[in-house]
Amino acid sequence: MVKETKQYGEGVATIPANKCSRCNYIWLQRGKTPPEVCPRCKSPYWAKAKVKNSGRFPKRENWK
Repeated sequence: MVKETKQYGEGVATIPANKCSRCNYIWLQRGKTPPEVCPRCKSPYWAKAKVKNSGRFPKRENWK
């Protein structure tokens, strides 16, 4: 969760915001619980970092 600071008139408010780790979309949180999917890319894994190579499959250059 990302905290976004906005200035309204004379005061400053901190609004809880969410950021998708897949598409880097930032949106304001409406309720108290985080959403199940990203509203932009619809990924259910928006809060988890991407895994580039899990090691399950060898790289193509090592194949014979």
